[in-house]
Amino acid sequence: SEIGVPLTILGLRNGWLNPFKWGWNLTKGFFISFFSRSYPKVLVLEIGADKPHDIESLVRWLKPDIAVLTSLPETPVHVANFPSVEAVHQEKLNLLKALRKDGVAILNADDLKIMEAQSRLNLGKKILFGLEVGDVTAKDIFVPEFCNPYPALAGACVAKALGMDMAKIKEIFK
Repeated sequence: SEIGVPLTILGLRNGWLNPFKWGWNLTKGFFISFFSRSYPKVLVLEIGADKPHDIESLVRWLKPDIAVLTSLPETPVHVANFPSVEAVHQEKLNLLKALRKDGVAILNADDLKIMEAQSRLNLGKKILFGLEVGDVTAKDIFVPEFCNPYPALAGACVAKALGMDMAKIKEIFK
């Protein structure tokens, strides 16, 4: 959300309804933003779409190096808050459109809607994952025992995009 992502970036907790906690967050956030010398090399953020323009507004200032799109389901979560299923899909695609020019799109090759959509977008580097088709597949990282192997496959692709050797990635999943 517009609140959760900045809080996560700054490493702060939500103040909820407590004005003192929000005051503390504002003060601490200021000092972290301007004076902190330590910051993570990699920051993983989940960007969701609860309503129209959620992702669109975040990516006006958030430009990811890597964007993962796991699915464009037939009945998306929060579809009731959108005019149509297609509107939810378009909102999710805003994350891919926001990638830096040298960014990497990590896409589920088993999701036909993702494959159709990505062909219409001007994406630079892509890494595809799938059970049997893609740059990283289930047999590549030995994930058949997972109930849902897609998060593991997406994670392996992120590691690959960050320069990790596939042999090391396979070792992690043993």
